[in-house]
Amino acid sequence: TIQDPCYQVRMTFVNKLIGLLTSRRLPNAYNVIPFLSIHDPEADVISLNKAYVTHALRSMPKRE
Repeated sequence: TIQDPCYQVRMTFVNKLIGLLTSRRLPNAYNVIPFLSIHDPEADVISLNKAYVTHALRSMPKRE
């Protein structure tokens, strides 16, 4: 999971999660998981999640 002590497990989880979220094969409720990585000790895990959140925000429908 995102809180696993092993770096490789966290990165594999994040990569799979982002792939599924990007292709919209998971419900929107799962979009909260990338925010849980804010306290991750590895900068690349944080930056990958930040990139997804930025992408998701840009692809949201605009409010009128």
